[in-house]
Amino acid sequence: MEKLINIFNIEKNNLIETNLELEYSIKQLKHTIDYAKFRCISTSELIQKLSDYKIDTFVENYFYRLNELKLTVKDYYLLINSIDKLIYKHTNVTTKDKIKFENFIRRLVVYLPSHLRHKYFDIFINSTRKSGRKIAYKSICKDLLTKNQINLLLELYLKKREEEALKSIIFSSVKLDLEIIIAILEKTDNKYWKARLIQNLILNEQNEVLEIYSMYPFEFVHAVGRIGNKKYIKVIKELFEENKNDFDFLSIYAYSLGKIGAKKELNNLSKYIKTKVKASN
Repeated sequence: MEKLINIFNIEKNNLIETNLELEYSIKQLKHTIDYAKFRCISTSELIQKLSDYKIDTFVENYFYRLNELKLTVKDYYLLINSIDKLIYKHTNVTTKDKIKFENFIRRLVVYLPSHLRHKYFDIFINSTRKSGRKIAYKSICKDLLTKNQINLLLELYLKKREEEALKSIIFSSVKLDLEIIIAILEKTDNKYWKARLIQNLILNEQNEVLEIYSMYPFEFVHAVGRIGNKKYIKVIKELFEENKNDFDFLSIYAYSLGKIGAKKELNNLSKYIKTKVKASN
């Protein structure tokens, strides 16, 4: 009897498992059919439908489809029109819904070419919500940042410590004033971002970099290595003499020498390390 019960339970479990697999397969097939129908919508109709967005509606199909499409200039302006309508329609939603809405807008903005999404920087940069400011960061056109926009980003970074604001400043192709660079260098502890700021000075051939290199030896040597330019070899050798007991500095110094192809200096560094090891034994 017990054996029959066990067989029954096994058959029952197999049937349940089969039904679950069938149910899952049917569900997946329905999703595939729904998305296949979605693909039949023209690009212009799809973009225009975006302006009908409501909070908590399922929107992933829109993004899947946008990723597949190659948008034309006409499509870009249709998308701008839909985004502008959405911004107008959702001006007075609750804070919770506003965050969801702004995240939706942020995802849409990135489908625009940088010179067309730049307008959303001014609309969202002063948002009291981080989700709103993220739209501004995503909309930045690195070639078109104005001095006022750089100052706004700097103010945001210094007040709110938002790394996106700092990245936007650093990755911009705009020549940064020394005052801005010094202000950030003094306020951030992140050595990587300091090096990227100094790199901006070097790339823009600003002689002011020679006024601050000794204050930030690690970051300066890192920046020189990233650029891979032998122009500052004498300067980093000078910094080596001043910081040769700092192993963090020696590590970035070796990296930089390798990047600029300074074999002689690397050999000298190896000899120095061997001497230092012998002295410690």
